[in-house]
Amino acid sequence: MIEELHDAMQKQRLFAEKLWMAYSIRQPEKVRDKSVVNKLVDIVSLVRFQLQQTIELSLFSDSVKIRFRDWILAKNAGYGQFNEEQTEWLRMVRDHIATSMSITLDDLEYTPFDAKGGLGKFHKLFGNEYENILHEMNYALLQAA
Repeated sequence: MIEELHDAMQKQRLFAEKLWMAYSIRQPEKVRDKSVVNKLVDIVSLVRFQLQQTIELSLFSDSVKIRFRDWILAKNAGYGQFNEEQTEWLRMVRDHIATSMSITLDDLEYTPFDAKGGLGKFHKLFGNEYENILHEMNYALLQAA
């Protein structure tokens, strides 16, 4: 749907970069970053800001990082904690979500996950909870998207 919105915007000559710049000029106190980094996912930030679902216009990836921080702190505060290798994988998942808006089991077979063992390694690290971890991360990191 985001790609469709992006294409429709392009046809109307509404470019994400120009909209972002216009907001930064008109409402500089509400615009955290001055330019778009990832056109497709940052359209989500533009739409949410326009619909007043957020009070500040910030990069989608920044919002994902903040939600990830909150999610991992809550998980580590509960029963058990993630070890260093698990945390490294969770950060890779976070980064994938920040650029692709979601993650699936199939995504774990592609770069950068494949170089670290892919889905098999993810399953080994997280055991029977591996699917739940991905589901939770998709929900927690995208809940306000």
